[in-house]
Amino acid sequence: MSGPRGVLRVGDRVRAEGRVQTVAGLAGTAVTLVDERQVVSLVMFSYLVGSEGFELLESGPDAPGLPPFGLLDTVPEGVLARARFFERHLTEVETGVPPDAPEGTRPRPKPDPAWRTLQERIAAKAAELTAAGTAVSEATLRRMRTRWREQGVWSIAGRPAARRRRLSGATSGWSRRCTRCSRPRRTPRPAPAAG
Repeated sequence: MSGPRGVLRVGDRVRAEGRVQTVAGLAGTAVTLVDERQVVSLVMFSYLVGSEGFELLESGPDAPGLPPFGLLDTVPEGVLARARFFERHLTEVETGVPPDAPEGTRPRPKPDPAWRTLQERIAAKAAELTAAGTAVSEATLRRMRTRWREQGVWSIAGRPAARRRRLSGATSGWSRRCTRCSRPRRTPRPAPAAG
């Protein structure tokens, strides 16, 4: 836990009311929480920290980013499924265990952060995914992890899809303009003056 006691930040993970929840927003003394099933709740800060079993699990800039709510709805289902697939594996690289592992599960030897460096864990995960049929390089996994930590699953799912849409739209417009400019002129040019 980093930061002073009693301070919550967007992205912090807490245990409240027997569930692990993520702080999705702060407005005055109101705290918006999202649980693992994506159920949103709004509670007062004093109620939250005073509730029985409250615990700050993960805090500060090291917490993975939150998805921009609503934007993930615009992502095609197949792209979102692929992003969630990679998010699961990136979580294992970070913590040593998959996100859906039962409480108290010990990491497997290769992704164990207690015994392996981050580079070793990324290399092992890239090899594991490639052997299972999802070819991914260490460099790609490293870039994905960096973006995911900063911006959450949107960086894997939405940003690339949005960038492709933007580029294809821009290319189409550029192509139309170039085609228009390169067509031969249909109006005859005036004949040069005799002189």
